[in-house]
Amino acid sequence: MVSVIAANIRNRRTQKALSELFDKADSSRDGKISIKEYVDMCETYGVELRDEDIREVLEIADEHGEVRKNDFILHIKNANLSKHFECADPESELHWNNLAVTAFKLFDKNYDGYIDKKEFRWMTSSERFSKKTIDIVFERCDLDGDGKLDYQEFKAMILRSKQRKEEIARKNGEILLVKKQIISRKGKKKRK
Repeated sequence: MVSVIAANIRNRRTQKALSELFDKADSSRDGKISIKEYVDMCETYGVELRDEDIREVLEIADEHGEVRKNDFILHIKNANLSKHFECADPESELHWNNLAVTAFKLFDKNYDGYIDKKEFRWMTSSERFSKKTIDIVFERCDLDGDGKLDYQEFKAMILRSKQRKEEIARKNGEILLVKKQIISRKGKKKRK
């Protein structure tokens, strides 16, 4: 029973990750990608395509050489290419879930299913962070106040890290856009 549930969860995560991947490649946002977009996406993620893979994509493409999302997902699953994309896309939810599971296992030195303060300190100790800072982070993550982090509390910490990184990237993108606008305005003033 548990293995069936786990397989269903894994399948849903894979479906979602592949859907997100397709949406990134779908530059026209019409629910289809061209063969070129497919090949470019594979190159971006370091997925080596065999001639057979390209032939299979050509077979599922419509008369305009475009592939619909559902056909794309089915093809990636059937060709066993999904594992290549999942581990390569640092933005995917699957990547962050795998990161959380792996990190939790590393932190949980005694394999009791929890990370206590000692384990947390051991894994985060460095010259960059003081013991006090590490303790504060631990306390913020210990949502139920029991002195140990369960997997859900730990995963929430990892996902907050992801959100902070995304927010920084968004702000950096906005700053670059403003700089480009300023440079563009200066260029227009000089031409007048």
